[in-house]
Amino acid sequence: MGVDVAGYKPSAFNVFTRRGERIFASNTLLRSLVELEERHYLILTGSAPLSGLSEEERSALAEEGLLVPERLDEVALLRMSCNRGRFSTEFAELAIAPTMACNFACPYCFETPTSARMDEAVQDAVVGHVQALLDAQVRSLHISWYGGEPLLCPDIVETLSARIARLCVEREVPLTLSMTTNGYLLNEERVAMLRRSGINEVQVTLDGGKEEHDRHRFLRDGGPTFDVIVHNMTLLAPQGIRLHVRVNIDKSNPSAFVRVKTLLNQAGIEPRSVYPALIEQTRNQGEEQLSLCYGHEEIGDFYQGDVRAYQIQDGFDGMRFVACNCGAEHAFSAVIDPEGYLYRCWNDVGRPERAYASLVDEAWENPAELVAYLGRDPFTEQECSACPYIPLCLGGCLWEYLDKGSHSCASEKTLYWDILEENYLTEEDEGGDEHEDHP
Repeated sequence: MGVDVAGYKPSAFNVFTRRGERIFASNTLLRSLVELEERHYLILTGSAPLSGLSEEERSALAEEGLLVPERLDEVALLRMSCNRGRFSTEFAELAIAPTMACNFACPYCFETPTSARMDEAVQDAVVGHVQALLDAQVRSLHISWYGGEPLLCPDIVETLSARIARLCVEREVPLTLSMTTNGYLLNEERVAMLRRSGINEVQVTLDGGKEEHDRHRFLRDGGPTFDVIVHNMTLLAPQGIRLHVRVNIDKSNPSAFVRVKTLLNQAGIEPRSVYPALIEQTRNQGEEQLSLCYGHEEIGDFYQGDVRAYQIQDGFDGMRFVACNCGAEHAFSAVIDPEGYLYRCWNDVGRPERAYASLVDEAWENPAELVAYLGRDPFTEQECSACPYIPLCLGGCLWEYLDKGSHSCASEKTLYWDILEENYLTEEDEGGDEHEDHP
């Protein structure tokens, strides 16, 4: 006999797949995976009444998140969590660009290089901004050195890192520091400087083997960079600096990620991570570069390509719960350029018209940029409003959405059932599959 289930309803975040004669359901908010009988499937998709469930079945489905209380507004719950994360003082992240100059001339770069260096007045203002964050009771701080190429200004990196560290020590606030660099200037002297400055993580980019990397990432005079970068990578581990390697991928090097992992292994270099990064089309690219980069409609092909194994390897552990999408949507985080302008996203750094405030001119403000990020509500965006995968990404990259008017959906959405198949479904579960998203 069925039980009274008037107080329950199917979750808005249920997705389903058929594998031969078997049916599986997952809730993207709770990251659950359940095998269903046909009648359970019909009930959860609204084709049969909830009264067909026993009390035990109702409890089991509710525990996995497939059924939720009737009064629960799941979107409101996620919105509340998102807003709490957006204004949390648990952390702050500052990406600081001491210069927008760069010794490389990568054809896909979205930045406009300039020769300006961060002067002492701006450095003082950065320290003042950190002090204000600590006064606001921010409980941990991360500094990411960015650019341009930050190692063109090693003196600023070292001096400013030390000043910020002293503030954090005085306030007993944990501080971590990292750097994103092209790696060409990472000689022994500069690596030692990173160590003195407390910078213990460095991200470097390799775009494949020597030939394809040097075709993508070359000096301003056209000179190659691969051999120097690979050598410089070997200098980090002896100084206790962890290496992360990014592999930018467009249509000219779709297999570069696999080759980079192989060549690093052969060279005895053991990075903390090696990860692929899709190069998408942007407005400032020329016709040739646009043809090489991926449009939004091609993103699924990218995830199903040579990087698929990387995307699916960690199962649910790789799907972190996103309370705040990224630093661009976090009230206490910012990107700072050499002139002291504050930005929400580092894709805009160096373009003052996209800044939201200035550290050196309190009268200068651009509230439209601030509101665009901190006032975002992804649950009202057309592609996201009824998407059962929204707990995985909370709308994804806002910069992409603002720039293109459409979403660049996360790999977790494209590969969700591939991830579950690889990590949780046994060999006997294998067979044809058909995925469904509800409601």
